[in-house]
Amino acid sequence: MPGFRRVSREETSSRRPAVNPALARLKQYQGYIKKVTAGETGRLTPGKGETLAAVRRRLGAAAKALGVQLNVKRVGDRVFFWR
Repeated sequence: MPGFRRVSREETSSRRPAVNPALARLKQYQGYIKKVTAGETGRLTPGKGETLAAVRRRLGAAAKALGVQLNVKRVGDRVFFWR
């Protein structure tokens, strides 16, 4: 059974909503895609604890969510992408 407590409106408005990490990461990758215009190429290098496969997968998911056709190519330890 959940706990219940009445709170003031000030307390409610001062709380920040919880951020879903997966959604935040999706929006981050969507931002990368939006920064690359036609004729340009973006380059991503995996951060600490990330794999190339994860970066490619996240790029693909972000492109799909945006409805963008994206070309992705792995070269060495980097991922390149373009429209």
